[in-house]
Amino acid sequence: MATTRRRKPAFTIRTVRTKQDRKRPSVFMRLKVDEAFKMYALFEPDPELDDNPGFFEYYDHYDKQGNAYVPCTGESCPFCAANDNPSTRALTAWLDPSAGDKAEQIKVFTMNFSTTQDMSDEAEDEGGVLGKMVRVKRLSDRGDYRVKITTDKPLTQKATKDAMSALEEKFPNGLQGLVERQLEVQMERLKALEAMEDDDDEDEEREERSTARRGRATNSKTRSRADEDEEENDGDEEEEEGESSDEETSSVEEQELELLSVSKRNNSVTVEIDGEEAVLAGDEDEIDVSDFRKGDVAVVSAEWDEEDEVWVLTSIEATEGEQESEEGDEEDEEADEDGEGEEGEEEEEEANSIEGGEYEVVRVEADDEILHLQNDDGKVKMWVGEGVNPDYDAIKKGVTVTLDAQTDDEGDWIVTAVKVKPARRTTTRKTTTARKTTSTARKTTSRSSRKK
Repeated sequence: MATTRRRKPAFTIRTVRTKQDRKRPSVFMRLKVDEAFKMYALFEPDPELDDNPGFFEYYDHYDKQGNAYVPCTGESCPFCAANDNPSTRALTAWLDPSAGDKAEQIKVFTMNFSTTQDMSDEAEDEGGVLGKMVRVKRLSDRGDYRVKITTDKPLTQKATKDAMSALEEKFPNGLQGLVERQLEVQMERLKALEAMEDDDDEDEEREERSTARRGRATNSKTRSRADEDEEENDGDEEEEEGESSDEETSSVEEQELELLSVSKRNNSVTVEIDGEEAVLAGDEDEIDVSDFRKGDVAVVSAEWDEEDEVWVLTSIEATEGEQESEEGDEEDEEADEDGEGEEGEEEEEEANSIEGGEYEVVRVEADDEILHLQNDDGKVKMWVGEGVNPDYDAIKKGVTVTLDAQTDDEGDWIVTAVKVKPARRTTTRKTTTARKTTSTARKTTSRSSRKK
């Protein structure tokens, strides 16, 4: 029997050869909201340093059609030619000592403009970040992060040198090579899309020429039917364009929307846009959602941030009906001579807040800023709020703490103030002992006087 030779494939399939391969460890780190990592920084956040292989800052554009970031090429950049302003981004290298395999200890984290600026400020305050343990936590869906150099012992000069050697070995072309590879892939994609659009234009031209030739042989009745069909097609296309524009909604202007949920902690509301739930987060200095509740109808304005891929809440106001209802409720409360309304409000505030509560510490999750506590009412889990800096060296298991807290709209307890309860003094026992000694002395004196 004749045998056929198998042609060599144009591409090679990557296969899983060991169980370790299934873990698919990634060199790039991603954080979800409230997630954090602690690693050693292998860079200084300074683009002016020459010998700084762990840091590469560059410009890029967000391609909405491809849902991807494309590095900016400067004068030849097609996005800049379309008046699309680029944003800054930085690749940073880190050492993860918790990774068992040394080959997987080198990690790369992408920082946006604000995070890079915060890291620069931290470096100025602490005399640099290279070789120091840094904690990075994501605070919100708006791309907000918090960076802080910890009190952990920094890397030695030898350990830092070994880590930098491992970084150069892992990325022979440096972090810049990763960005150049990304640029190459994105430019090939853009060229393919452009070629497809050219083919579509050629097909439309051929169809138009063919239609023109057939049109010479048609009678007026046929032309009228064609005109009617063309009008129907135009109407369908307009409807499709309207639907597509709705699907690509990039802003909401003063629409009355029902609030599906409200988060005071994240200063955000959840609404429905184009049939899907969307979280709208506002700037705490400009927007305050604390007056709204789940189920309220509010007048909402928001914009889609292409860089961070999140909805930004620009304004939120109560509807006229809600305002009149609130004003009416306030007048009823003021006219209530018995004060039942005020008592109800006080009870609700007590149920949703704690002032000076005493709890015993059961467990502490310092990295995630969570306290596990208990008192006579049972066990409770509380999150440390923004701006609160507990003394985790003193707050340990078995210690009694005094705290203030309040619940957010999701029902979670948020700690607003906390301190260790001071130990009680034993002055009472000393006083009692002194009294007993004085009484004994008096009895002794009395007995001696009787003997005399």
